[in-house]
Amino acid sequence: MDLPHMDEAVGDGPPGSGAVDHRDSERGIRACGVRVAVIANSSAGQAEDKAGMLLACVREHLESAGTDMVDTGGAEASVGDQLNRAKASPIDAVIAVGGDGTVNGAAEVALRYDAVLVVVPTGTLNLVAADLGIEPTSECITALLSEGRLARIDAGRVNGHLFLHSSHLGVVPNLTAHREALRKASDPASRLQSARDWIRGCLSSRQHRITCTDGSRSNTITTRAMAVTCNILTNAGALQYPRRSLNGGVLGLYASSHQGRLATLEALASMALGRLPDDSQTLRAKCPDFLLRTRARRLTLCNDGELVEVRTPCAYQVMPSSLRVLVPPSEQKATVP
Repeated sequence: MDLPHMDEAVGDGPPGSGAVDHRDSERGIRACGVRVAVIANSSAGQAEDKAGMLLACVREHLESAGTDMVDTGGAEASVGDQLNRAKASPIDAVIAVGGDGTVNGAAEVALRYDAVLVVVPTGTLNLVAADLGIEPTSECITALLSEGRLARIDAGRVNGHLFLHSSHLGVVPNLTAHREALRKASDPASRLQSARDWIRGCLSSRQHRITCTDGSRSNTITTRAMAVTCNILTNAGALQYPRRSLNGGVLGLYASSHQGRLATLEALASMALGRLPDDSQTLRAKCPDFLLRTRARRLTLCNDGELVEVRTPCAYQVMPSSLRVLVPPSEQKATVP
């Protein structure tokens, strides 16, 4: 069931495709420039020893390439502090060693200076890295840093807040907030309460009545879960959310229309199984930008796994080919001729 005022959600190009600049004679980290900042999240989803191994691989390549490494405080500093240090002066590239949230923060720095974003995935889902064809292995990171190509991909914003893969409203931000509370719980009683809240969030979530406006056309829907993706999704397996293109210049909108006592659980199941593109109970649309209105003055969104609070209305837009990235060699799926 498609929203009537927007185009059918049909993609352009193969999954994960991005525009590669073949004019660069240099490859890998040498093609990115001299001044490089590394942002490392020591608390991301991968095991600490594996994340440490990938970080060591990055540092080894930077040293051998003779780059000027910006002092960001190291992995011992918070991600926020590292990002602030990286923003302090112009850089040529920023390497994000972490999950999608860390990649999001590093991308803001990259956009600030038109620097190259290099993704080294050590998070849980690693959605951006998966679309770029980057795997969390030393072999892949070695190939990326030594033979990678420069490319440009789209990015999205909502009221100034960046998202590279997706921005969620409804049940996903609620569960993310409960997950963060569970991580921060310091005693058994607090952890038990946070776990109960998380389970309740899986079983029920309040409905949002929202109006989406695309130019002069509007449509009002009621939903418990909505996702806005930077370019549209394609069918995949469980916990996989690949996009058909990384530079299609559109936003994908997916809103759950599930009803009844199990509506929230059914919406979550559809997302978890990667069925958003073809679920009959998901409203789908695509457009380059739209305005989201609701009665609430503020909304909590989840952009690339990170919670952000915004005032309404929410202005969503895509920024075509705005972000420079390093992608694996041309035989990898992230590149196109």
